[in-house]
Amino acid sequence: PLSSYWRVAVGPGGGAADMTPVPGAENHFVDHPQVRPGLEATDARFVYLTLSSPTGHSSPPQGWMRLDQRTGRVQSWYAGDGCFVEEAALAPREGASPTADDDACYLVGVVYRPGAAAGKARRELVVLDSAAMEPVAAFAMDSSLPWGVHTNYFRGAPSAQP
Repeated sequence: PLSSYWRVAVGPGGGAADMTPVPGAENHFVDHPQVRPGLEATDARFVYLTLSSPTGHSSPPQGWMRLDQRTGRVQSWYAGDGCFVEEAALAPREGASPTADDDACYLVGVVYRPGAAAGKARRELVVLDSAAMEPVAAFAMDSSLPWGVHTNYFRGAPSAQP
């Protein structure tokens, strides 16, 4: 079955929920919706999702999608054949206000690249320009993260020390 993105609206007085597919996302296999921090539970213009196979088949997430909920415009980026992505986080660019619009942010996430030969698998931290949905940087990771780690961004958070 298609795992698409739906809008659910519930009035303050209760009653039946209004459920409708979000235009632009109704024919995509998506999961893990994210909006810019601080816009959760609002009518945020942009939502970022993990995106499955570009062939129309259900698969593990292989890319990320930016959906304009006002126009239905979809922008997507795929990690490549046989590669898989984790849930991404939106991070404001250096010097941008925490309430900056989405075009002043980066989409940051982990990509698993299995490699052609045994022992060649690697993980990369990939940074996309959130407005263009194009990579601006990728960093090889010396250690592997377990699959399924959910992602958050916190400005000024202390780094974890092994």
